Amino acid sequence: IKESLPLVDGVTEIIDARIPISSSNPELEELINGKPRIVLLNKCDLADENDNKKWMEYFIKQGHKAVLVDANSGKGVNEVIRQTQSIMEEELKKLPDKPGVYIMKNDKGDIIYIGKAKVLKNRVSQYFGLGNQHTAKVRKMVSNVEDFEYILCDSEFEAFILESSLIKQHQPKYN
Repeated sequence: IKESLPLVDGVTEIIDARIPISSSNPELEELINGKPRIVLLNKCDLADENDNKKWMEYFIKQGHKAVLVDANSGKGVNEVIRQTQSIMEEELKKLPDKPGVYIMKNDKGDIIYIGKAKVLKNRVSQYFGLGNQHTAKVRKMVSNVEDFEYILCDSEFEAFILESSLIKQHQPKYN
């Protein structure tokens, strides 16, 4: 875990709703070093409803997102997706309001798309907004994005030149 965590933007922890503290990794808080965390309280259907509420409140007060889940019935899955999207939106807000080039990668670390932007925050955020406004090709690409990087530029023109050079060098699948 220690070696992999620097590569992730957030952590999802699955614990047993009946014994949340006992089923949690006591070293996780130190290991994730302030990264966003979603706590999934699984088997919530087998735990006391009032206890579930108290544990939800506890984890939220700790600064984490928390979701009651029943893996067998699928309860809570939509909320997990919503909370994950919320974390992604928070991360996107951290992007700079400057020109640059963004590089999207798949789960293997392969570059699948390179683009330029006058304002990185605005352009990159568009990809992860309302998916039904995108073409099928863009929706497919976005569904394969596991990570992205960006390179700041001094001007939109510099971003254009860098984007062109990087596309020629890497020949991404979706460019």
